[in-house]
Amino acid sequence: MRAIAVLAVVLFHAGIGPTAGFVGVDVFFVISGYLITSLLLTEWRHTGRIGFIDFYARRARRIVPAAVVVVLATLLVSWVLLPPSALIQVAESSAAANVFAANFFFQSATGGYFDQRASEMPLLHLWSLSVEEQFYLAWPALLISSLRKNERSLPAVLMLLVLASISLSEFMLQTNTELAFYQMPPRVWEFCFGGLVAISPRLGTRTNWIAAAAVGGLVLSTFASIDHFPGLGAMPAVATSAIVLWLIHGNSAMGLAGKWLRSWPMVTVGRLSYSFYLWHWPLLALYSATTIGGGDSVVRVSLVVLALVLAAATYRYVEQPFRRLKWRSSLTVLSAVLLSLALAAGALFWAKSLRHSELIRPSDNPFAVFVEADQPAGWRRCHYIFSSKYFPIHGCESVPGVVPRVVMWGDSMAMSWRPLAWHLGQLRSVSAVDYSRDGCPPILDYLPADPTPGDMLCKNHNSMVAASLVPDQTVILVMRMGNLSNDELLVQLSKSIEKISSRVSNVIVLGPTPEMADSVPKCIRSGRLDACAISRDAFDAQALPRLELLRTSLSAIPNASVIDTSRHFCTDSTCPPVKDGIGLYWDSHHVSATAAAHFSTEIAHEIPGSPDPEFE
Repeated sequence: MRAIAVLAVVLFHAGIGPTAGFVGVDVFFVISGYLITSLLLTEWRHTGRIGFIDFYARRARRIVPAAVVVVLATLLVSWVLLPPSALIQVAESSAAANVFAANFFFQSATGGYFDQRASEMPLLHLWSLSVEEQFYLAWPALLISSLRKNERSLPAVLMLLVLASISLSEFMLQTNTELAFYQMPPRVWEFCFGGLVAISPRLGTRTNWIAAAAVGGLVLSTFASIDHFPGLGAMPAVATSAIVLWLIHGNSAMGLAGKWLRSWPMVTVGRLSYSFYLWHWPLLALYSATTIGGGDSVVRVSLVVLALVLAAATYRYVEQPFRRLKWRSSLTVLSAVLLSLALAAGALFWAKSLRHSELIRPSDNPFAVFVEADQPAGWRRCHYIFSSKYFPIHGCESVPGVVPRVVMWGDSMAMSWRPLAWHLGQLRSVSAVDYSRDGCPPILDYLPADPTPGDMLCKNHNSMVAASLVPDQTVILVMRMGNLSNDELLVQLSKSIEKISSRVSNVIVLGPTPEMADSVPKCIRSGRLDACAISRDAFDAQALPRLELLRTSLSAIPNASVIDTSRHFCTDSTCPPVKDGIGLYWDSHHVSATAAAHFSTEIAHEIPGSPDPEFE
């Protein structure tokens, strides 16, 4: 079963396997719930007690040594391969992982597990290990409290936990999907399914067809398309895992399905599954972080094979020797705690040192380092990320405390264009402000057919921005247009402009800007600027119809207009990542602060109400 789970996860991450292979983690959770409950229950029935120190010593010997080896190796290779900003993130995530809080770190550091940035975070996979360890901290105490009262009440307690946890998971999917994915309480029901199997009676019967159906269903669940995850969408994988465990627990004859599960390849991969899981993701993530255009599938397969080889070595030379260690349980636990704290403290100190270091390693490119950090000053405090609760954030105007007459409004693309608003404000001797929010186009009263919590927050944010508008303001609207699959949002944008145009002096829409094929700093480091660039024809095919639609829909609004920025970013034949010595984007599509400031002089004079052009 571990082999099925780890192969599903590894092949999914390598982009060569099951489309829902990530449910392998949920299978691991069910197995963990079964094994831990079985061990603790057996100890209770034989001795009348559960030894906490002994339990945590066994967990420490099982988990800590291999994890430490992989984390240290990842830090070393990251130091050689990754740029400073990414290296700082790896150091900070390693600190969180060493104290089993990686799930908290990555919940805040990513835009979600499936976000593109997440694919280049070498220790992201340790979020699941943190969830397991947090479960282990709570589970023995819960079992003891239930067993002391009445062992027969344990099934009811576990069922209540299943219902409470899955209800919490469903609720969080509607309110905060990252919480539902990364945190332990919404996942407890999966562990409890394994626990319910552990306390069930043994069967000892022939169940060939049930076994075949259950194992087949488990494998198929890793291929099924899942939209509602990790709530009820995880149920197929969790339920079939529990059924297979129930058959194994009952010593049932399982026919061909049992023979397959007991075969040498499956058992071997299962034994190596922990180290295999630990090694596979850093290799794949570091490859993604240093490769243009997603890399090559042959290389990814090779990295999977390398991960299996490293797993075999780690199993033999790290896992097994430490599991046979004869230290006293208290000494083992104390050593594991002190080692984890020391490594976490060291990683945090290193991350802090890196933030203030002027050291350029041989693998660094000073221009790439500059471009990657080329973002508007003060954006971290003043950008309305999803956790922002207050509007407006005071002191974020270009002239603090002064009512702004230039308003930049939109998603994170608007944040990257902040220098334009500041420049226009300076030209007019007025204050400017940036009301930008991640993933939030400046569209009033719009929700997609299946809104997420982020969509609801976006709608509320836009309502507050609209309510704050006053006469004599120039409002500049910016949104990411390159990833739109249809023109629905552009139509809704036009309707929003019509609503606000009567309340302000001018409404300006910045047209689409090119989106590069990969991260510009990465292309600079690799010397492959051509790999990032897109052709002018490809950009025009996407951008010109949208510009025409906007211009047509705004033609009846006298104080609304569209500015085509493409001439600043493209030549007649190409849209490059670097132009006239300026890195145009700090990732693949957000305009760099230098580029925004450089183009602001000309763009500002295209906006009605600006002083007569006298280009600097």
